[in-house]
This record gives sequence, C-alpha cells and structure tokens, in this order.
Amino acid sequence: MGLDPDRYYTIEFASAEGKFLSVAGNSKVNGAKIHLWDNPQELSTQWRLRKNTKGLYTIENANAVGEYLNVDANGRFNGARINLWDNPQYPSTQWRIVKTTTGTYTIENVNAAGKYLNVRHNSHHKGARIHLWSKKAQWRIAEAPGYHALDERLMRPSTAEKKTFYMYRVQGDADYPPENQNMANLAGALWYLHNEIVNNRYERRFHKTRIQRFKMTTQATQPLIDDGMNFGVRFAFDAGQCTGPWRCADVFQRYGHVVGCNNVGQFPTAQWKGKVFYPNAVWYSLPGKCSTKRYNKHTVQCDLDEPGGHCDNVTGTGNCTYSYTYAGDISIDELENITDFKEFAKAGGWEYNNKTDRGVHMTFWDNKYNTSVCEERLSRANALFAEKFENEAFQQDLPDPTCDFSSGRFYAHVPQRNP
Repeated sequence: MGLDPDRYYTIEFASAEGKFLSVAGNSKVNGAKIHLWDNPQELSTQWRLRKNTKGLYTIENANAVGEYLNVDANGRFNGARINLWDNPQYPSTQWRIVKTTTGTYTIENVNAAGKYLNVRHNSHHKGARIHLWSKKAQWRIAEAPGYHALDERLMRPSTAEKKTFYMYRVQGDADYPPENQNMANLAGALWYLHNEIVNNRYERRFHKTRIQRFKMTTQATQPLIDDGMNFGVRFAFDAGQCTGPWRCADVFQRYGHVVGCNNVGQFPTAQWKGKVFYPNAVWYSLPGKCSTKRYNKHTVQCDLDEPGGHCDNVTGTGNCTYSYTYAGDISIDELENITDFKEFAKAGGWEYNNKTDRGVHMTFWDNKYNTSVCEERLSRANALFAEKFENEAFQQDLPDPTCDFSSGRFYAHVPQRNP
C-alpha cells in the first residue's frame, strides 16, 4: 500500500475536500474527541500509520505521541464515537486500511467487523464528529506537509534548560533576520571585526558598519541533551545555505535544527588555535528555514520541510530551538570614537594593519595579540551598549553560556560525509 511507518499522513474525508481527521482542541489526553477540521499543517491533524505482523494498523496522532485512534468504550455499534486512547495493543485501536480502485481508502475497526470510520450525518463541516458506521466512508491518505522527525523525541518538548543570553552580529546597513546566519558572543564579534573587517584599508570589508545585538533564548532538543550537550556543531552559512562541516541534513535528522557553537580556536575553526586573544570568544549558528538552499532558491515546500529552529516560544522540539528579539546596535565608528569612517580613510587613516599590528591615525585596534588590551576593547563595547540601551539587561546580567559542544560525543551519532 505504500504507507511508510516513519512518515506522517493526513486523512481527508473524500466527500468533503479540505476537511481532515483532527484531534479537537489539540488535546493530548485519553478520551480526546476526533472531528473534522481544515488544518492539515497542524500536528493535531497528522497521523503515523504503523502496520503489525497481521497486516493491521494503529493510527497515532503526531501531536499526542502514544495516543491512538480508538473506538470509545470498545463500541461495536453504529454511532460509536472515536477518540484518542493509549492502548495500541487492543482491537478497538487497530484498523484494517484498504485501498479502493479509485485511490481512496476505507478504514475498518478490527474490534467491530463491518463498522468503518465515518462522519456523523455525513457532514462536510468543521467540527463534525467522527464515529463508526456500517457504510464504507472513503478517505484520502496523503503525506502530511511540514516538519516530521524520524526520532519521536524531536517531536516532543525537551527537558533541557532554557538559556537566555545575548548574541551579536557584525552587520552592514541592511536589516534582515539572523536566521541561517552565523552569530557570536561579543568577544567573538570583536575577534571577527579585528581579523576580517578593519584590517582592510580605505573601506571596511563587506561594507560592515555596526554590531547588532539580539536577546536569545535557546533550548537543546532531547537527543542533544541526552548526549550531554546544549549546543550542536557550529555550521557555516553561505548566502543562507548551510555548508557544513559535512552534511548539515544528517545533523538535522539526528538532533533537529539545533543552535550550534564553537570556541573560535576549536573545531571547526581550529586553524585559529593560539591566535585568539579575546577571552572566551565564541561563534554560533542559527539554522533557519530551507537551510539546504541559498536564499534565492527557497521554495514553499522547502520552507515547510525544513522549518529551521526559530519559533516564538521555545520548547526544544526539533523545529523550535531558539527565539530572539532585537536589542540594539552600536556603530563601528562609535566603538572607535570617530565621527565618519569615509573622512577618516580619506585623510589617510587605516584602522589596523596586520603587518605592523598598528593603525594609522588610530590606536584602538593596536596590540591584537595582547589579552589585556583585547579585554579593554571588549569593555568599551559593553559600556557603549549599556549607555545606549540602559533599559535593556546588562551583559553581566545575561552571561554567556558555556559552549559545551563536544565533537567526539556529537559525531559518534552523525556520519561525517560530504554534501
């Protein structure tokens, strides 16, 4: 029949296009009623169909793991109501699903031979109750849209601790979300500025102008915290596309769309080991929608299949691992205490020269390899944020979490293969 036990399906009433079997009120408890509704994108309207050795099926709700389509009180009569129950071993929760010549399906209860899943009064309306009847109602079974993890732990809220802290991004004048982006703590942002941006004479590389700040809440998924980590591998992104290390989709399948981190001098940027003098510099990655493709290649279906980890209220499910709110920015000019970079460069200024470890007409970035001086620059940036945004929490009130990613533990469960 081609019904994959690892996939989720919608079950649409063939007589009422756009109306599907759904759990009323998104309930997850025994006895929750089943009705028709028009929300196939919701987990409460999606089902996992598992076939046993006798060819019989259980129909488990995606939103209520461990709860199955069931006949109330083991009823065997016309009109017996359908609800959720946690007894997949009982005949009242087992079904014969048969494909018809027209491609639709009939769904017969094992405990009530000759009684089929049907809609009360043959209604086509939202909210119509589902019951047993001797008439063979026709149903369309199709693969459900949206995110579906093979590991059921990714479909449930995790037990991991939520972490709230600041992330920073070195940015130009354009505004766009931080999803499918690399972020940093403030030390990591300054290291990036120092090594990639201000050492370019006459204009800042990539036209960067400011440091943005975001207040983040993150939560590890259950598979990740079960393996002893709050953060996964820190991915790189190119025009919004996740480029590794190795195959990003393998990580998403195992751990969900988790927030990644790395200490700047460690994997996957171990080439900087011994060259990082901003204390505890960390980089992050925030997987967003359709992260296997560049921004200009996104499709509606890809956005549904690869939802990323951003959500409004973090739960630690595989598609809900971080939220953020914008928390202000400071300009690089402010940080350096100059009024206009173009005028500074026009007058012969150079923020930082790698060869001399000095600037020209500027001393702010001098002594890159001196930890104490790097700490002074970090204090300057912190003070600017505190001064400009006094109504926001101070950095010391939201300390950086430990980057606890472990390459050994992580890649014990994820293959290291190229895209």
